[in-house]
Amino acid sequence: MSDIDFYRNVYKNPDEYKIAGYDTNRQEIEEEKEYDRLQEKKSSGLDKKNKVKNNKPEKKEIISPSVANYEKVVKTIADFELKPAFRKNIVEVEILNHRKKITLDFLKRVLLDVSRYTKAIHTLYQVQENKEHFEGQEFRDEKKIRDGERKVAHDRLINDLKITLRLINTNFNKNFPEANRFQEERKMVDRKDYSDEELKQAIAMRSYVTFDKAGFIVDYLPKDSLAEREYIKGWSFEIYNELSKLDEDLEKALNEKDLS
Repeated sequence: MSDIDFYRNVYKNPDEYKIAGYDTNRQEIEEEKEYDRLQEKKSSGLDKKNKVKNNKPEKKEIISPSVANYEKVVKTIADFELKPAFRKNIVEVEILNHRKKITLDFLKRVLLDVSRYTKAIHTLYQVQENKEHFEGQEFRDEKKIRDGERKVAHDRLINDLKITLRLINTNFNKNFPEANRFQEERKMVDRKDYSDEELKQAIAMRSYVTFDKAGFIVDYLPKDSLAEREYIKGWSFEIYNELSKLDEDLEKALNEKDLS
């Protein structure tokens, strides 16, 4: 069983595993003046805008809080290390790097899920907006198919998101109860030959961190399933606007830390 299959199985069967300025030269100045004169002929109101345009402050890139937080979580995990005294422990370094790669891979997978889900919603909306192009039963059949695809994509996103949160909790979160961490670690394939004492020592070698949000990349996940689905839907729309940037961040983290 692969690591990804293992984590998916843990999530799907919790009971089985018992888990949770610039300078302007003269030519440029003259070009600007000529441009203003030409614009004056088109509209008397445009000259004023052209004269003050270079005094406008440079626009800064606007990143949503959720995207900024996602970037921070990626960096935190990519930079995560063992405590200084144990950084020459080859076995634990390899285990940690493997865990970091799995977690970053899942963070990337969540972004793919967001893309698939939002596109599925868009496709469903397109069907509804073009209802007049379908026959009655044809429309109902098409809508049912597209709605099914939306639900599957939503379920996949929720599933992978929860696996990601579990991975972060177990491997990096300082506030995760030690007893729970021990139970989670005990189930890991790379810990099968560890005695309880060896496992406790291995866990103690890491410098766990405190994250800004209880849900790491989300604020929280509502306990009610319908509220949970609505929350993740809104969160995914916000994340979707900056998907390419987040993908670049993850690729950079994997490559720079030699985890790819």
